[in-house]
Amino acid sequence: MTDRITGGLLLLITLGYAYMGYHFKVGFMADPIGPKAFPLLITGLLFLFILYILIRPDPEPQWPGLKIWLNMALVLFSLVIYAYALVPLGFIATTTLEVTILAVIFKGQL
Repeated sequence: MTDRITGGLLLLITLGYAYMGYHFKVGFMADPIGPKAFPLLITGLLFLFILYILIRPDPEPQWPGLKIWLNMALVLFSLVIYAYALVPLGFIATTTLEVTILAVIFKGQL
């Protein structure tokens, strides 16, 4: 059941992405296909994968433990902070700090 809920939510996100990609306009023409090709290609691929999830869900999905959820929350939080700190601190300092934080979260070793 959880795969179908996830598939349904991803389908809604994909449809929104397709709508935005289809109505994407630029002031100049870079190539004959235009800027719509990449978003629509990604949308098509996502739709195929989502269809697979909806048609063949996992009968007994394994949920990650609390430690994994905590790590995912820390990564999400660090990426949000990275986005806000990028302009004031600059690319090099912020990216170095973000990579260091991610290495600590994932227990990276030198």
